[in-house]
Amino acid sequence: AYLMDDFRISPKLTLNLGLRYDIFTPMVEQHDRLANFDFSTGRFVAPGMPGVSRSGNVITNLHNLAPRFGFAYTPWNDNKTVLRGGFGIFYDLQANQNDAELAFDPTGLFGSQFILVPSSSTTPAMRLSSGFPTPLPFPTLTQPSGRASAFFFNNATTYIEEWNLNLERQLLKDTVLQFAYVGTHGVHLSYLRNLNQPVQPSDLNFQLDSNGLPTNFGRPYFGTVPDIAAIRTEGHDISSITHGLQVRFEKRFSAQWSMLNAYTWQHTIGQSAENETAGTSLEPQNTHDMRAERGNVEPDYRHQFTSAWSYELPFGPRQRFFAGEGPLHWLAEGWQLNGIIAPYLATDTTNTGSGGPRPDIVGDPYNFSNATTVGYNGSTPGGCPSNRQSIFCWFNPAAFAQPPLASGETSATLFGDARRGTLRGPAQYNVDFSVFKDFKFSESKLVQFRAEFFNLFNTPQFGDPNFLVDTPGAGSISSTVHSSRQIQLALKLSF
Repeated sequence: AYLMDDFRISPKLTLNLGLRYDIFTPMVEQHDRLANFDFSTGRFVAPGMPGVSRSGNVITNLHNLAPRFGFAYTPWNDNKTVLRGGFGIFYDLQANQNDAELAFDPTGLFGSQFILVPSSSTTPAMRLSSGFPTPLPFPTLTQPSGRASAFFFNNATTYIEEWNLNLERQLLKDTVLQFAYVGTHGVHLSYLRNLNQPVQPSDLNFQLDSNGLPTNFGRPYFGTVPDIAAIRTEGHDISSITHGLQVRFEKRFSAQWSMLNAYTWQHTIGQSAENETAGTSLEPQNTHDMRAERGNVEPDYRHQFTSAWSYELPFGPRQRFFAGEGPLHWLAEGWQLNGIIAPYLATDTTNTGSGGPRPDIVGDPYNFSNATTVGYNGSTPGGCPSNRQSIFCWFNPAAFAQPPLASGETSATLFGDARRGTLRGPAQYNVDFSVFKDFKFSESKLVQFRAEFFNLFNTPQFGDPNFLVDTPGAGSISSTVHSSRQIQLALKLSF
């Protein structure tokens, strides 16, 4: 439900006020075949148990009031300057974290069994003519095993606070200059993490049992669910903040050309990226210390500049050149030109099952003075072919080292102190170009020929470097993120 209206306070001031109310109910399963994990008792709960709802005790948040406010103010009588601003709260559900689906818990809805055959074996492990083997007993709520999913009971609804203030000034009759400050604050953002990760680095976290198999001994809930490994939990308890400066210069179409130039500076800090892709981790290094996850997060393009322009060539009727009649004017008229990461370790040296182990940072990743002689963790020789930045060495691996051993341990290390966003990928440059030609057959019929060039100068757009600093090739770039030059020809019929 929502209410919104405009209020003209005076000829110079207009207000826009609104209020929206949203309700998002938690997921349920048609036949109640889901379960949740109660972290206060260390036990699974499921619909049908005393005091357990169909959603596994996940509440419905009824406090999602979202006010909206905006204004436009013209301070001077020439009406060439406008000051605008606004603030709003927007509730929504984030993309589904499928690993936290409560139906994945041991309720009997899902189950799988693997049949492993040694690669050297020449004897089939099974034949279809013999039927499938008798399935192993699947985990149950009374005898759970494997991995589990959970959802905090009292998760608040994710919302975004957005605000902006911009000043726009008409310079000439067809040109406008605008400065704007834009901010966003993500509140109660969704994050997936393993709350059954051992709290402290220890050699004994996964000690072997009498059969030589690793156990979950060091996990926090070993005492109540000893056969449960990771508990993939969705919590809405992290945040992000973004500040941005925007400058726009626009020339509207006149004298046969138009142009739009825009520059943006922005910086985002938080604990989780918008899209967890290369250069980021799907899970925190230490799920019990989310403050250590705060850092630069993507998208974090500090400087962005775009320029788009259009120019109608002065050929044909009512133009400067070839204004006569006949075939020449038909060919000449209607031509138009247009133009428009964090370091990680491949190995969990903490022995806690960390989803995103990180190293210690011991130097400047962009100081290449010793790049050929020293590598990661002080190893020799270095991992770079020269003492300068290149796609073969975008950052210096010597700036990172394995964290020291935890107190009293012989192999388990402390958690690394390198933050999110310590490293940055290469900049990207791109120029597109197009030529349009209109052939008019009548007032209502027109054929447009289009020649479009994408990445006109065939500039390589390099991807992010290898961010696993303890692996061969750390810091090197081996991929591109956009296509090479593409040329496209097309005809468009309008009638």
